[in-house]
Amino acid sequence: MAVDLKVDSIRMMDEAELPYTAAEKKVNNLLIRVEKAFEFANGRPMNEHSTEQWRRMLDPERNLLAGFFERWKTESTLSRSFIVEAKTIISQSFDAIIGLESGKVGGSDNG
Repeated sequence: MAVDLKVDSIRMMDEAELPYTAAEKKVNNLLIRVEKAFEFANGRPMNEHSTEQWRRMLDPERNLLAGFFERWKTESTLSRSFIVEAKTIISQSFDAIIGLESGKVGGSDNG
């Protein structure tokens, strides 16, 4: 689930050079899928670290996925350089979630 969301999110971010209104429905659908991933993680026992990473991804006040989309919505379009930098940060955050879910990363706080 996290890998699919990572790929879909990074692709969606590439559209941020276009007006937000053109992609608003797709953004909302993607965020619903991310919320479902959060709820799935939240419902699993002893899964606090993964759940927290998903919570951060969904926080519009953070510089992760929901925060990126919030900025895109506010500014209507984003610059290519900003998108590239944000994609790096968000990609790393997804990698942390993927690592936690696959059991390859221990309980350390990753982001």
